Amino acid sequence: AFGHIATFGAFAAFPLLPIAVLGLNKLRLPLPHTHAPPLDPGRSVVDLLRHRVLRHVFVASGLLAAAWDMFTFAIPIYGSRIGLSASSIGLVLGSFSVATFVIRGLLPAISKRLTAWPLLTVSLATAAAAFFLFPLLERASFLMAVAFLLGLGLGMSQPMVMSLLHNTAPAGRVGEAIGVRMSLVNMSQIAMPLLFGALGTALGMLPVFWATALLLSLGGLYARRRR
Repeated sequence: AFGHIATFGAFAAFPLLPIAVLGLNKLRLPLPHTHAPPLDPGRSVVDLLRHRVLRHVFVASGLLAAAWDMFTFAIPIYGSRIGLSASSIGLVLGSFSVATFVIRGLLPAISKRLTAWPLLTVSLATAAAAFFLFPLLERASFLMAVAFLLGLGLGMSQPMVMSLLHNTAPAGRVGEAIGVRMSLVNMSQIAMPLLFGALGTALGMLPVFWATALLLSLGGLYARRRR
């Protein structure tokens, strides 16, 4: 109703509140812990990659982050190809976001019954099923339902990954482990759109979705072995 300029203008206004909070010094950031262990000059990030359990967490986290990025990258392209309007594509993306919000509210109760690795296995399997179904559907309502399913799966993953990182990282190196994860996620955000964009241009969107589903299925089997 208001056009793209008004929409982007509204998004540009969102950062103004945190900027004001920081500018007025209303947010007190924590100081370094006075009893923190001294840094070991001989340690490196490579040590974290050699840590067997952490390496498993990094692999699962990278796959889940790639799935999240692939959804936001591929659905607008696929929706445009099958003739969906911009508002319909927005509803598909919105149903995914609603699902991530819903599952975060339910996660405390779910985590009382299942530990982190089984939940990550469910997350990967759910995402794989969703990506398998996407290219088989063309009605916006069906795509919204599958996007909601995907949001439930991926929405539960990040809290579980962060929990595993805090529980398995060596003492005093949780921040480094989180930094490694973020680096891998950022690399995925660069590489995956380029790789699957080239694949989609050459072969169409179905191989893109199904290749993602295959990777997630293999990741689910990998995570299941870590239980």
